[in-house]
Amino acid sequence: MAGEKAGISKKKVPLVCGAISAEAAATIRSRAKKMESPAFCLGEGYSYYPRLCAIDDNRFDYFEPGYALKDISVRLNGRHQFLNGATAICAYRRLCDRTGIPYREETVRSVLRKISWPARFERIATAPDIIIDGGHNPPAFETLVKAWRDYYGKQKAIYVTGILSDKDYPKMIEVIAPILSHVIVTEPKAGDRVRIEEVAEAFRERHEGVQTELIKDNREACVRALALSGGEKPIVSAGSLYLVGYIKDTILEYLKPASASAAQRYNCSQAWQGEKGSLWNSGCTSGRARRWRSLPSLSFLWIRRKTTTTLRVLIPVSTTWFFIVDCRSSSTRTGVYFFGAARETFGANGFFRR
Repeated sequence: MAGEKAGISKKKVPLVCGAISAEAAATIRSRAKKMESPAFCLGEGYSYYPRLCAIDDNRFDYFEPGYALKDISVRLNGRHQFLNGATAICAYRRLCDRTGIPYREETVRSVLRKISWPARFERIATAPDIIIDGGHNPPAFETLVKAWRDYYGKQKAIYVTGILSDKDYPKMIEVIAPILSHVIVTEPKAGDRVRIEEVAEAFRERHEGVQTELIKDNREACVRALALSGGEKPIVSAGSLYLVGYIKDTILEYLKPASASAAQRYNCSQAWQGEKGSLWNSGCTSGRARRWRSLPSLSFLWIRRKTTTTLRVLIPVSTTWFFIVDCRSSSTRTGVYFFGAARETFGANGFFRR
């Protein structure tokens, strides 16, 4: 197989190779020598050193003989992305050497910091953290579990899945079960390859300590996961590319005001300004409002009325949504999470678009 892969090499064109076995590397180097192509293999022509695993901000150093680029931030999650990033840098440097394109370190940093790959250990929200991953085979699940432990340690997840029956789901269940506290099996839109009853039963048989629910309707499955989370326990969805896109859209749909009138009544016609997302109030009909004040992780506003004083706090939960909580001197409702029409019941507490 390595010999076939090496067939991509062209005469006197640099060849960059990532992490492979010693035997495969020898085959590729032999092919490169025949083609008079300089070979840059991991550990010889270039290397990397992981500095930090922090979700959406992973950092590593890049090295090659006579050159180093340190503290590079890569948005893609998982330790394997350090290797991917380092291999991309090596290839970019070879391209610049060969074509005369100016090599710019700021370009490397900007691209790796901004790059995104939907449904690859993608965090779509915080409070709670919601992770979606399109992995649908045992090796992909092994990578997912490694990444989960890097970022969440021993913390366990609420799991929403719709694994197709033609996949190796017994092995996939065995791999992912140790990081789960609760399983919700739902139905992906994938025709006759769907037998979710079998998948749910496999979870129950193999892991009695993990509570498993079967909820065919995707929307109801999302609502149930959010309710179980209580805004704190992380949620992960993986096992089917048919499902994760729908899960993403559905969960974010639930982070909306119950109605336009509710948004207006809750005084949520604010605008975001500045790089840090500072917030200002466009008007308060029922009380006197001061300018929004911002901290690194939240914004807040005092609203003073004749009989009460309200502290309105906005907590960012994703790049698109924030959670609003009102703390009144006469009635404190902090920490209340709710979804769907029920948010009308709890006054101003709710999720809104930025």
